Amino acid sequence: MVVTQPFPVQVGRATPAQLERIAVWLADRAIYEDAFMLAAPPDPAWVAASMLLVKNNSGIEFQPVRFWSVADAAGAQVGFAIDYGWDFAEDSAREIDCALVAYDGKNPRLALYAFASLMHRLFSECGATALWARVPLRGGGAGLSRFFAAIGTTVTKVGRVVQPTTKAELRRAYYTATPASFYASPLGMRAKALELPRDGR
Repeated sequence: MVVTQPFPVQVGRATPAQLERIAVWLADRAIYEDAFMLAAPPDPAWVAASMLLVKNNSGIEFQPVRFWSVADAAGAQVGFAIDYGWDFAEDSAREIDCALVAYDGKNPRLALYAFASLMHRLFSECGATALWARVPLRGGGAGLSRFFAAIGTTVTKVGRVVQPTTKAELRRAYYTATPASFYASPLGMRAKALELPRDGR
């Protein structure tokens, strides 16, 4: 059966105007420091150039990243996502960070749809071979496990990591997906059947 209705979310490469809004959102310490664990407060010029100072297995370095805009079904920008390499800038194993800053909470599945849309684009258009997310862990994490199971992503590690700038120890769960696991999941199968819009960038 061919599914013709897209997810009620729009995920695409951020335009210059959207990058300006993302730079403002990313300057929030709760996002860049606590949620995303970036190695330095992001400068708007870095965001405009699609660059960030990140800590990976090679150390702390400036790295080119992709910024994605997340919009609701009506086209209003409600958040953003970033994907970047873990071992090196062009690594095909990509980390995803996502923040739905202006999300009103009316559609509780919007975050799932946003992740599914982004994962589909990274696997089908950008050549990603694996995706992972490092997620703040509060409580037992059962809700997160159910969330990520719906998109074929499983927990690979739970532990404490050191924030690069504050040196605070933060509890994180690591979730990983491959094309095989994603496209075997309910939302992955749906995404593969969709004719998702492509912006060619």
